[in-house]
Amino acid sequence: MKLKKCLILGFGSMGERHLRAIKKFNFNQIDIVDKNSSRLSVAHTSYKIPKYNLFTKTSEVKKNYYSLVIIATTADVHLKNFREMSSLSKCILIEKPLATSLKDCEIIKKIAKNKNITVAVNHQKRFSSEYFQVKNIIKKYKLKKFINLNVIGGNAGIAMNGVHFIELFNYFTGSKIKYVSCLLEKQLIKNPRGKKFRDYAGHLVAENSKKQKLSINMSSTQSHGLNLQYTFQNGILFCDNLTGNYYVSVRKKKFEKYPSNLYSLPSKDSFMRLKKIDVTQSSSLHISNLLKKKGYVKIPEAVEAIKVLVAAVESNKNKSKLIKISNANFKVKHKWA
Repeated sequence: MKLKKCLILGFGSMGERHLRAIKKFNFNQIDIVDKNSSRLSVAHTSYKIPKYNLFTKTSEVKKNYYSLVIIATTADVHLKNFREMSSLSKCILIEKPLATSLKDCEIIKKIAKNKNITVAVNHQKRFSSEYFQVKNIIKKYKLKKFINLNVIGGNAGIAMNGVHFIELFNYFTGSKIKYVSCLLEKQLIKNPRGKKFRDYAGHLVAENSKKQKLSINMSSTQSHGLNLQYTFQNGILFCDNLTGNYYVSVRKKKFEKYPSNLYSLPSKDSFMRLKKIDVTQSSSLHISNLLKKKGYVKIPEAVEAIKVLVAAVESNKNKSKLIKISNANFKVKHKWA
């Protein structure tokens, strides 16, 4: 594939990771736009991007056409940025969450369809080393039917980080979340991406059509860790995302057919230290799939994750009432980044 030019719009922490991720693709030219000149200085001094490829305004690059555009700005301006970039490329990667409302998501989807743009949304968990390792462990230990996924973490933000696990759950199970119940803490939490952004802390429980459940518990009073517990018919897999420590416990084969209420039968237990998640590597794999137009996260998949977030907020407002995802509020805007 002959790749000529790439544009990165937004050079914060994710924009910088994307720059590292695309180095292997050997673009002839990489342009970067960021209103913060100090961030452009980082691109020049640390990554040797020539100053004539660095811009503070999108208007300065509008005469160019790019093989790939990466929108790495905050979610509140994704729609605005996508409108601008839709005339510059037929291949766009946009950061998650896709937008701050379902209405904006649908507008982005419509623009992409009308202009025949291939769009990937950067939910990169499914491309991470962690996910591939988990799949191998499940197969090796014959954990059988998947029951639920519990995500227990520090104050990581249900929108900022929880949305990764919502999308991963949908992909892992092959079934969209159908219902959600949520109890959020009263006070919104600060988001490191800017003073105007707010996120949620609390406890979200979701269920798909297969009756498999996702639980995300992220409290503002808990300040350490991000752990996943995959529960199966025949055992449990514990994953420590920060250290790479994994623990799997599975019933011994001769006890497999015993009733589920006999939960303490002899087991086979294993501890392992696996490769930590490398966000740059997973982003690179996702971009590679996008350029091949195969196996990337499409807009409808990203929208399903947004629906869960929107329905979670509505559930909380209604005393944690179980909300059907299809009834999620279309117009309301949120303050996540």
